[in-house]
Amino acid sequence: MGMTRAEEQRGRWRRTNRSGRVSPSVLLLLAFLTSCSFHPIHDQENSAVRSRAQRRRTALDGGAPSESTLGVLMALGLGDWERRFDGAMDALAATSPAQRALFPVGAIDLAEAEVALWVAGRRRRFDSVDQSLHLRAARATLRGLRDVDPSAPSRFPLTATLLEVHNAALARFLEISQELWGHPSTWPEKAATEGFHLLLNLAPPALDVATFDAFIPADRREPVGLTPRYQVQGLGASLIAERHNLDDKNRRIDLHALEHPSFPMTARMEIRPEGGVAIGFYDSLAAATRSLDRPWPLSADFTTALAHGFGEESFRIRENLALFFPSGARREQGIYLFEPYDPDRIPLLLIHGIWSSPLAWAQLQNEILGDPKLRRRYQVWSYFYPTGLSILENAAALRKAVFEMRALAPSGECTANRDMVVVGHSMGGLLAKALVLDPGKTLTETYFRCPVEDLPIPRKLQERLRSALEFRPVPNISEMVFIATPHRGSELAANLLGSLVSQLVDSPDDLEEALDALRSQAPSCLVADDATLLELVDGVRCLRPDARVLAALNAIPLPRATRFHSIAGKLPRARIEGDGVVGLGSARLDGVPSEFVLPAGHASHQDPRAILEIRRILREHLEALP
Repeated sequence: MGMTRAEEQRGRWRRTNRSGRVSPSVLLLLAFLTSCSFHPIHDQENSAVRSRAQRRRTALDGGAPSESTLGVLMALGLGDWERRFDGAMDALAATSPAQRALFPVGAIDLAEAEVALWVAGRRRRFDSVDQSLHLRAARATLRGLRDVDPSAPSRFPLTATLLEVHNAALARFLEISQELWGHPSTWPEKAATEGFHLLLNLAPPALDVATFDAFIPADRREPVGLTPRYQVQGLGASLIAERHNLDDKNRRIDLHALEHPSFPMTARMEIRPEGGVAIGFYDSLAAATRSLDRPWPLSADFTTALAHGFGEESFRIRENLALFFPSGARREQGIYLFEPYDPDRIPLLLIHGIWSSPLAWAQLQNEILGDPKLRRRYQVWSYFYPTGLSILENAAALRKAVFEMRALAPSGECTANRDMVVVGHSMGGLLAKALVLDPGKTLTETYFRCPVEDLPIPRKLQERLRSALEFRPVPNISEMVFIATPHRGSELAANLLGSLVSQLVDSPDDLEEALDALRSQAPSCLVADDATLLELVDGVRCLRPDARVLAALNAIPLPRATRFHSIAGKLPRARIEGDGVVGLGSARLDGVPSEFVLPAGHASHQDPRAILEIRRILREHLEALP
């Protein structure tokens, strides 16, 4: 049976422009093999990392108590504490104010806690007795901290040890309670049956425990792939809060959250006047909460929580699928949040480049979390998109995603809607630039001689093209940082390697077929030739130096309301002056307020010097705010 003329034309166009199409099974194998490498960022058990000497120093692992504790025990006539440990703990708890005055502040409470931990370490059981011993240690050290002034810790030599023991004992109590009793929301009822008087503090700023599914003590984990480890030494148990975001069909429930979102949380204990304890769970990004009638800072472990979150996601697999199977990756496309949405902080929108994912920004995120001023004022939004698709289509989806995020705000006048900073690497910089441009008909006239609505293609595809070619700029974007962005294309996209990758991309057939039909049915509507039309479906072709989309974007004036910054790499021995992928002339923009050129390759967004430059820009932006 012979082919129709349309089928014959379609076959010729594809053979000319998409020759060498590899079967989906081969592409899937390629994506799988390139994803099998060790996940670069994750967390792991750290019991083998911590030194035995450190564990023994505070008896956190069943070792001998500290010299301070042994001295207290001997002075109080409790030298046989190892045989009569229950009596020793009770005697320490019952000491009079006059006896306490003979020792440094908190020394007797520390001794009670370390004996309790020593007993727990010797028992090596995970039961209610172990639970009560850790609770006793946490309560004792909390009493010892009552007379410590957090603003002058040097006056109290045992402050650091009391904090360390309290936080670790509280973390172990929470860990055991979760294992024995399940979700924290059930703890008060179950604690009562065990003879515990335990309350959950739900008064703001404490969080509702129902908002997370589980937690992991951060001191049990060690971040891998992120340095340094940013922590805050304060009061409370540093936790990694987890929330499962998949339904029974393995689909994300909250489309703006990761599949397994993790964020830093701090648990704090309070001793109730009427007896018993209350435990509250707090956002670690908060500056402080009042405890013991003093503004102690929250303990926090930002880096470990971030590493845990990245380790739970499959970004290495997704970034391959997003390039080679972009149509299938559309359901993963969108803005991802690494912490709960906050309308009172400035969004920092990060856009990765081709064949990449939000994983590329992990080190920058870690540095922002490590900067107290930046983490309090900014919230990170990371855009993931199918990089095999056209720049214009991905930019259209990004605009829609930004407006969806702004619709989350309870008030249109909130900080998250009034201000935004955008950082884009490589291809991501082109998407970022498209956010603030007002193209009018410039992009449409680059490819077509007639209006989009007059093209003889299905209405759904007309709307798709119109959203990609004709749009209004996103308002309230104050700063934009381009990193290794090929404003004038990359020679690599036009050489043999770029052509091979372009041929491997399984671009969307519906739009490709519609453009194919235009060639045969309405050639008078087309300005572009066959190869140029592929810029509407193929992301790699958009990066060629002769790409019409780049010329059109460069012809549109940049808005004065946004401050632009450029960061570019320059390798000393590159064949073309630049970072080995993007030429320096392509990465530069005339008239930007700041330009930073560093001796680095194309992954300059991960270079410490570039990250330092981004932090400078973010800080200057805060200083310029009214």
